[in-house]
Amino acid sequence: ATFAPSMISHAGGHPNIVSQFLVPLIIWRTLVLRRPGRAVRNGLLLAGLLIWQAFINLEILFMTAVGLGIFCLVMAIARRRSVPGEIKTFLRGLGVAGSVTLAVLAYPLCVQFLGPQSYHGLPEFVRYFGADLGSFTAYAQRSVAGNSITAGRLAQNAAEENAFFGWGLVILFFGLVAWMRRSVAVVALASVALFFAAMSLGPRIRLNGVDTDVPGLWSLLHSVPILNS
Repeated sequence: ATFAPSMISHAGGHPNIVSQFLVPLIIWRTLVLRRPGRAVRNGLLLAGLLIWQAFINLEILFMTAVGLGIFCLVMAIARRRSVPGEIKTFLRGLGVAGSVTLAVLAYPLCVQFLGPQSYHGLPEFVRYFGADLGSFTAYAQRSVAGNSITAGRLAQNAAEENAFFGWGLVILFFGLVAWMRRSVAVVALASVALFFAAMSLGPRIRLNGVDTDVPGLWSLLHSVPILNS
C-alpha cells in the first residue's frame, strides 16, 4: 500500500496524510493488548504511538481507530468462548493507553477545537466530496495503465485519486476473501474494507462521473460531530 495510487497522488499536496509509518505499529500494539500481563507497559507503548500520530495527522489516526475498533469488536465476540478473559485484559491495557493519551493531548486538542482560528465542520463543497464508484476498477493517472483524462473524470483533483485499485486488485480482494472465508479475521477485515469503501462514496453515489442521486452511507454520517470534520 505504500506505493498505492492514493498515496502517490496525496504526496503532491498532503505530506502529513502519506506519513503513515506509525499505522502498522499502532495496529500491532493494539492487538498486543489482549495478551495477559504487562497491561501498563503495553498501554504506555500504545499511548506513545497514538500521541506521536496525533501530531502528524489526526484524520489518519481517527480512521485507524474506527477500523481497529470494528475489527476488535468482531474478534472479541468471535473469541469470547475460545479465549476467556481476553476481553478484560484488552480493556485494561486500552484503559491505560486511553487515559495517558487523553491526558497528554487534552491541551493540544482544546486549542485545536476551541482555540483561536478553530472551526467546526467543513465547507459544503468539501462535505460532498466522495470517491466515484467507477474509480475502484479504474487506474490512476500515474499508474502504468492510467491516463489523466479518465482520472480527471473520476476524481475531484489530482491529489484525491483515492480509490483507483483497478480490476486486478478488486478481483484479487474478493478472490482472497472467498478462498479464506473460514477465517473470522479475514471476514472481519473484509467487512471493514467494504464499510470504509461504502463511506468513501460520499453522501450521493457517482458512477463514472454521473450523479446517480442514490444516497450513500455517508449521507447518514457526514453531519455527526467529529465525522463532520
